[in-house]
Amino acid sequence: MAAQGFYNFDLLKRRKEMSHNEKKYTGLQQNGGKWRKNRIFDLLRLPYRKVSGARGRRYDTSVSSCAQGAPDTFIIGDMPYMSYEISDEEAIANAGRFIKEAGCDCIKLEGAGPDILKRIRAISGAGILTMGHIGLTPQFAGELGGYKAQGRSAEAALKLIEQAKKSEEAGACSLLVEGVPAIVGREITKRAGIPILGIGAGSYTHGQLLIYADMVGLYDNFTPKFVKKYTDIGAELQKAFTEYCGEVRAGQFPVDTEHTYKISDEEAAKLMELLGE
Repeated sequence: MAAQGFYNFDLLKRRKEMSHNEKKYTGLQQNGGKWRKNRIFDLLRLPYRKVSGARGRRYDTSVSSCAQGAPDTFIIGDMPYMSYEISDEEAIANAGRFIKEAGCDCIKLEGAGPDILKRIRAISGAGILTMGHIGLTPQFAGELGGYKAQGRSAEAALKLIEQAKKSEEAGACSLLVEGVPAIVGREITKRAGIPILGIGAGSYTHGQLLIYADMVGLYDNFTPKFVKKYTDIGAELQKAFTEYCGEVRAGQFPVDTEHTYKISDEEAAKLMELLGE
């Protein structure tokens, strides 16, 4: 990765003491990736990107595409489900593969239980930048009772604040806080010595993260409460696909004078002669 990516992360670290009204850092999460889409993101000069996907999926191709398309961005790779839970040794090995083979700059683990804190300590101790993730952690959705906001009681909020501190003490270089009330995001950020990124954690965190597919309206089946839709790409795609299918069925597409390659009249005539017609 270009040095600019690490420079962006250093900027985020230096600005962790920014006031609530100062400029915040923005990032996008993508599930899978294509080079062109990543290049568009790179032109936005986003300081960091998180690449993720479904449970158990291999991410090496997605992250590699992201790194190639956005070389000046700090790339955070989501460790796949069950790639770090089993043992410290396996977690270090898989994190190392993620860095070497996929080209990301940092890996992220979900949770802050005793075993996960051990993994953070082990991986960061091996010299790999490690981000923590607390609050609504999708890989532990079953344990949480589903995809629900966390920290909505005083006791639950206090537990998250304590988890944030323990993650930092274990060696996390940064922390993602997801799906919590704004006051929880604020109190975690106030007490942190590392950058705090928020997704549905209020406006007080050092940086903000949204899943790009949510913010552009790619899917219409569900939109989390914390997402603002900036456009409706899904509706535009459906409109385009519907129009395309209709024109094909009606014989309106393709139009040979517009959408096909040309051959000279002489060569066309020679072809017909060769065909005996």
